Amino acid sequence: MQILSFLSIKNQYGNRTETGISGTHEELQIALETNIPKHVYIKLEDGDRDAKELINEIDNNQISYYYFKDDDDLLKRIQEV
Repeated sequence: MQILSFLSIKNQYGNRTETGISGTHEELQIALETNIPKHVYIKLEDGDRDAKELINEIDNNQISYYYFKDDDDLLKRIQEV
């Protein structure tokens, strides 16, 4: 059985946990530490700086990602995979 880490980033970075980063960012770090295959779907509308830092980490770790414009576009893309 193969496990795939699926992350979706929409509009905001998210609430920071006691670790100082968002839950989504924590999930990414867990996936990196455990070498789980990853793919990320990203929707940014308002230039959230913290989200851009997360995206830079995704890019620096050579994780595949796809930008989507709305929920319908995301659903269509997921169904194609």
